[in-house]
Amino acid sequence: MKKQILSIGKVLSKEEQKAINGGAISLPFDECPIVLLAAPPIGCRYVTVPTKPCPTYKLVCDDFTAY
Repeated sequence: MKKQILSIGKVLSKEEQKAINGGAISLPFDECPIVLLAAPPIGCRYVTVPTKPCPTYKLVCDDFTAY
């Protein structure tokens, strides 16, 4: 069965492969840096702010009591 499947079509030369593929492999990648945030204080959390081209993060606290 494998030989039958492999015999379908024809072998392409390097030039024919480049014409089909464009000669280069383009992989999707993220241009934004990876952001590592410290753990927020108790009662706080980080909120993602959708800015272009990369999102930013804002620290939001639910209740703040001065000591």
